[in-house]
Amino acid sequence: MRYIIRLLLAMMMYVPTNMWAQHIIDPMLTQEFSEHVKSIDEFMNRFNGTEAYPGLDKSAPDYRMKNLISLCDRAMKNELKQKVISFAQSIIDNNIHLDYTEDKWYAIAKCDIKFKGKNTYVNLILHPERINGERYRWVFCGADNVNNNLIDVQLKSAISPVEHEIHFMELQSIFKNDRQHIFSYRESNYAIDQLSAFLALAQAGSIEFDQVKDLKFVFMQVPDYIFIVEEKGRRGSNAGWLITSFEAKTVAEKKQYVKKILGK
Repeated sequence: MRYIIRLLLAMMMYVPTNMWAQHIIDPMLTQEFSEHVKSIDEFMNRFNGTEAYPGLDKSAPDYRMKNLISLCDRAMKNELKQKVISFAQSIIDNNIHLDYTEDKWYAIAKCDIKFKGKNTYVNLILHPERINGERYRWVFCGADNVNNNLIDVQLKSAISPVEHEIHFMELQSIFKNDRQHIFSYRESNYAIDQLSAFLALAQAGSIEFDQVKDLKFVFMQVPDYIFIVEEKGRRGSNAGWLITSFEAKTVAEKKQYVKKILGK
């Protein structure tokens, strides 16, 4: 469904207006298209209240509340549905607005890869970074499912305790014949940075990238909350990029949550 939506958007941008008048357009499809949240930019605009869900009156006192509720996935768990108004009210009371340039949101891309001939996956975490003044870019900031999936972090390999007497000659053999286990020679309490390990494997050509199978965004801007946005491709008015879950978190809990998703 998402591909149909994007195709329609492209057609509307590039097909001359007078050509549309020559064809009959399904009113239901047109209405659904206007209701769908078709991009993250559009999600942010609706969240901020600068763009309205079709039919809402921007001058109405409850406009932003209704606009925020329209961004919630109606298929979310019942216990969350009962807390949606409190969640939305916190956004309104704290005058929270979203912006691409903030550093309090993350993209989590579940990537299908092939490693040593086997299909598997890793989660790559990205966030926006400012460079060269006003320019921004997406950058890798974490990875998950690398340890014990691509690297056996429990494996410990030994270098002979007398190697210091022969100028650590064994190192030549290790780097030539045992490179696949190189991480096992590290100090026992030295934690592996999963992103660094993944990038090293990728640079060495050990990983074959297939596709981003799943994508979601984590937002931290709302005080005492985190919320997740995912794309829901389906018919009906409640579709596109929607808030699929939210969770109450203290400042300390948010820090732990970020540490966890970054794979640290």
